[in-house]
Amino acid sequence: LTVENLERFSYYPLLHHIRKMKKQYREIAERDLNELFLNYLMKNEKSVIVLAGSLVEVVLLHYCEKKNITTLYVPRKNDKTEKRELYESDLSEILNYLKEKKMLGDVMVQVGNISRIYRNFIHPGKELREEELLNQSKCDLCFISALEIINKLLAA
Repeated sequence: LTVENLERFSYYPLLHHIRKMKKQYREIAERDLNELFLNYLMKNEKSVIVLAGSLVEVVLLHYCEKKNITTLYVPRKNDKTEKRELYESDLSEILNYLKEKKMLGDVMVQVGNISRIYRNFIHPGKELREEELLNQSKCDLCFISALEIINKLLAA
């Protein structure tokens, strides 16, 4: 854990963006960013994957609130929609809502989905059922996707 490694991955500009968030989000995002970098540099794959998903979710919650989105209308079976409060929604629902409303482009939705998909490996049953194992490349993808979401949504 060195200054050079932190600078190599743009930690300081990312932290600067996060520190501009509202306090309720900032505390969570800053904690998750710090833990994300620590675990990434220590090569703790599962921790990075879980933290990346959490960080993406808190950034998206902040983004929604900035856009005055407090309620999502989530599609369900039989062409019905369900009203969900923002904080009750999961990462998939938030990403889909923002995509549907054309507030996030397809690329950013897919970038956000990277962390969502692999974050499900927090459940040991999934890890035991799946032939796919967690590895450094999945860790790298989740780490980079979280950084991209921060840069896209908080740097503006």
